Amino acid sequence: MASSCSFLLLLAVVFAISNGVVHAGDPDILSDFLLPANNGNLVNESFFTFSGVRNVLSMPPPPKFTVSKASMAQFPALEGQSVSYAILQYPSGSLNPPHTHPRSAELLLLIFGSLEVGFVDTTNKLYTQTLQVGDMFVFPKGLVHYQYNADAHESATAISAFGSANAGTVSVPGTLFNTSIDDGILAQSFKTDVATIQKIKAGQIRHFSCLKKGVTLPLVVSAVFTNCIREGRTPSLTMEPAKQSGGKCALVKKRVTYAKMSDWMNGLLQTPKKKINLKTKFKASVLEWTPES
Repeated sequence: MASSCSFLLLLAVVFAISNGVVHAGDPDILSDFLLPANNGNLVNESFFTFSGVRNVLSMPPPPKFTVSKASMAQFPALEGQSVSYAILQYPSGSLNPPHTHPRSAELLLLIFGSLEVGFVDTTNKLYTQTLQVGDMFVFPKGLVHYQYNADAHESATAISAFGSANAGTVSVPGTLFNTSIDDGILAQSFKTDVATIQKIKAGQIRHFSCLKKGVTLPLVVSAVFTNCIREGRTPSLTMEPAKQSGGKCALVKKRVTYAKMSDWMNGLLQTPKKKINLKTKFKASVLEWTPES
């Protein structure tokens, strides 16, 4: 009798595990599809058609990173079908910041340009790859990941598929710094002070770009930076807020090389003895800069 009970218990456990695996995505439905609550009797072919991204690929690249979704919220026919899409557009130098999708893995197909992508697993190991047109990359469900267009001149476009009609997106920066988490908790977590956390929340931290070879990104030069150079000290990577122009950071207008920027820096020095070799200060190849007046 005892062995019979043990056998039945084992069967129950196996069934529970297998059932959980089968239903690991969206809940299964007991019909061909789910009808809208208000006008279910009026459903026709249009209900199963979504034209919301028809013009996305034919339009000029957007000025900033843009996601065009075809998920359950935009396309109600996807409810219960465990599938959705997103078109991701990356202007040159743009970033899809670290984020997670709590309800689905993401399968990304690059259709234009190039992308640097990566994710971090639960052991804090980083997996990165540079994708070319036609390459695919999978971001496992729930893991922090990002995409970055490092090309200084070309935009990039990708299509992502999800195994959920509503994969969800949790932005890491937004979750940490755009919510009501106490500044003291964040300061302790990042091993810094409350003042720094408050500057991050206010958007007042600017970083000088340490870039890979052949990449150009903005470098806004602040008064603190120029004073630091005049005194012959190594600049800190975090400086004062950048110069504002119409509520936005001043845009970079000129592309310069190491030599030109080093000459400009050395021109700030009060004595010719304090020469600066830019290559020893920053691991970058080409920088764009806007000196403050």
